[in-house]
Amino acid sequence: IMGGAPNTGSTSAGTSRNKALYSDRIRQYVRSKLVFPGADTVDGNPEAVFEVKQLPNGEIVSITQKKSSGLPAWDSAVERALQRSSPLPRAEDGSVEPVLVLSFRPKDV
Repeated sequence: IMGGAPNTGSTSAGTSRNKALYSDRIRQYVRSKLVFPGADTVDGNPEAVFEVKQLPNGEIVSITQKKSSGLPAWDSAVERALQRSSPLPRAEDGSVEPVLVLSFRPKDV
């Protein structure tokens, strides 16, 4: 049976879980805007990491690449998808995280 058990975790654990869920939601949204043909032909599954700063309305104000995947075409595709994703969706409670660090891998799309 799913659910049912009361939340016995601490507030910070709940907050961490909420942040993880929010980051996953943002990643899924950005992936829906991502165009990268041939992801299945990439050797391995390299990771590109971006820091995204947003306003309280979800509008992206800066995108900074923190880690290259080693594939310039993938890195560029992710950055373009992030740009097309503004404004980002809000969390279920209507809030946004002012700074997000998001990772993307081509075979996870």
